Amino acid sequence: RIDGNLDDWGRAWQTSLKMSTASAVTGGLPTPQQSSVIMRALWDANNVYLAAYVYDDEIHVDTPGQPWHDDGMEISFDPAHDHLNQTPDDDRQYTISADGSQFLWGQPTTGLEIARQLTADGYTLEIRIPKHRMPSLKLQAGGIAGFNFNLIDDIDGGTGETRLFWTGDKTSRPQANWGQIRFSAIDAETQVSPETPTPTPTPTATVTPTPS
Repeated sequence: RIDGNLDDWGRAWQTSLKMSTASAVTGGLPTPQQSSVIMRALWDANNVYLAAYVYDDEIHVDTPGQPWHDDGMEISFDPAHDHLNQTPDDDRQYTISADGSQFLWGQPTTGLEIARQLTADGYTLEIRIPKHRMPSLKLQAGGIAGFNFNLIDDIDGGTGETRLFWTGDKTSRPQANWGQIRFSAIDAETQVSPETPTPTPTPTATVTPTPS
């Protein structure tokens, strides 16, 4: 169920992003309490699921039509993993504001199922992306897609913001500088390491920031 409550994500594989781990930082030097995120990923035959626990000491969503100036995240996929700039035919850049609003390449969109909850130290985002939104995505065990995300922190309630990038310094292009998301079927024999998803009864997605 997509409800913004992340307690049911259990031991799904996760990655974190904060200033000390970011590939690039723009607009300031935020502390983990001001801007950081724990990202998790799962999948099934028809959907990619993402869960983000965002730490943010002041939440601002106050720039209508310009989500890149508000608190939120930009999440990008190169579904075919071909490193080609096929925008907007194949590649996807979704912006999800802290209030749950969704945008595709900066324009309002629909089609994603999103829930958010406020927390004592920020907010959560729980996202379901249907496969038909990314037709070339190989949503099967062993499938790989280009993947990247950044965390936006609106620091002044206006147009000033900091950004933390998971890999590279863009979520638009070039896709060759992105990391990847690998779809894996997990069993109890899986060994746990920084690059291997934790065993879970649900197929999981490994996200790695190494350009591929």
